[in-house]
Amino acid sequence: MWVRSTGLGKRSDLVAEFEEIKRDGDCWILCMKTVEPVRWRIRVAMTSKDLRGFIGLAFRGGNIFRLALDLFRTQNPAKPPENY
Repeated sequence: MWVRSTGLGKRSDLVAEFEEIKRDGDCWILCMKTVEPVRWRIRVAMTSKDLRGFIGLAFRGGNIFRLALDLFRTQNPAKPPENY
């Protein structure tokens, strides 16, 4: 996956991979690692409110159907445009 950061100057794109998701107390911890251009470990703590918001976004505007179709896509996607 591509992650964009505003703190890296001109080289603002990071390539990242999911490591794990785990429950810790009242939060879900999503762990990712970046592999290019730097090696960082990124952790995101999400509450149940955050998860409800994410699921709400997934179901808005037909996104759920596009997500379902993308699960079966076998080709490698192109890098997103600069303004994502």
